[in-house]
Amino acid sequence: MNRLWLALAAVLLVVALAGVRFVGEAGSGRAAAAPGDLAAAPEPAPQTLAEPEMSAAERDAALQQATDGDWSLDEFRDSPVRAQSEGTSGSAPSEVGSEEADVPEITFFTPSASPQQFAVEGSGGSQTFGSQFPVEEGDGLSSDTVVRGDPAIRAAFYYPWFPEGWTQDGVFPFTKYHPSLGYYGSSDRSVIQRHIAAMQYGNIDAGIASWWGPGHYTDSAFDALLQVAGGTGFKWAAYYEAESVGNPTVGQIRADLRYIEARYARDPSYLRVDGRWVVFVYSSNEDRCELAERWKDAALPNAFIVLKAFPHQRDCASQPDAWHYYNPLVYTAGLAPDSFAISPGYAKPGDDGTVARDLERWKESVREMASSTVRFQLILTFNEWGEGTSIESAEEWASPSGYGAYLDVLHETP
Repeated sequence: MNRLWLALAAVLLVVALAGVRFVGEAGSGRAAAAPGDLAAAPEPAPQTLAEPEMSAAERDAALQQATDGDWSLDEFRDSPVRAQSEGTSGSAPSEVGSEEADVPEITFFTPSASPQQFAVEGSGGSQTFGSQFPVEEGDGLSSDTVVRGDPAIRAAFYYPWFPEGWTQDGVFPFTKYHPSLGYYGSSDRSVIQRHIAAMQYGNIDAGIASWWGPGHYTDSAFDALLQVAGGTGFKWAAYYEAESVGNPTVGQIRADLRYIEARYARDPSYLRVDGRWVVFVYSSNEDRCELAERWKDAALPNAFIVLKAFPHQRDCASQPDAWHYYNPLVYTAGLAPDSFAISPGYAKPGDDGTVARDLERWKESVREMASSTVRFQLILTFNEWGEGTSIESAEEWASPSGYGAYLDVLHETP
């Protein structure tokens, strides 16, 4: 009996010693000594929606989780709409592509300066379009549809295309002017800080930044814009450009909107109207009511969509939340009750269709815009240097304020 107890005790002692040895090796940092299922997993690096270095795979996984897996970046990458369009014209950057191998190259097209679709007579004129939505008592329209312009949002179209955009068609610099900040890069945070300060000096509430889709360098640039705007009170909205080079399907549009919602729209610096995040859409000159129908079918409930106007857009059965007008060959263009747009002029290298800058005319345009009762007061543009529509400071209109004569006028006219 004693031998049996001694044998049992010896077995227990061996087991105990083995356990001590295992625990000691597992806790010593020697990963090879521990079973794979017990090895300590490394802590994941913290991710934020504003992380510009996120890989395509990581972004895909994160956004699938954020949107219940109801979309895929593969749909974006495989879409023929995202490829370069042939036989179209535009101003630039025309030879710019993404550095990522799995992202298609996208040709840049700035909004067309051709005014014939609106039958504008002569350059530098004014064109005003009425609304089919009367602002009357009991008109049956909600405040989400009709806005009486109090308070209006003053916003400027903004182009984070540089330094790529300084070279177009083999020409450097592709502009007729000389920016006070030099030929800067759009991802330079000190430049963004100065741009935001300049726009706020001009009583500009928001920037509408050119955006060419997930994975493009304007995508990471939008990250930087939001990050730098944090705490300033300045807001940003995306200017959806892909519609200008094709006709994205309802599914493609919805996927892009879900991407914007998950990655950007939750940021406090993203522009909202009535609690809904805002997306402006630039389209081609050929688009008509079918455009409005696709966007109405694709729109998310929390998205506030502002489409680019075309002839008789108010007659379309499908209507967006608002319309905007983009033509730098006219000084002013009103689309009551939605928007009122102003341009300082137009001067593009190699283009004879110049609209002369006139500071007195600009003052008049700003006064007209400020007195309009619309949702959006729109400025074409803050820094589209290729078409020469910039109001950002340049040597040609530098002023003692440091912000330039055009922003001085906006500063004096809230």
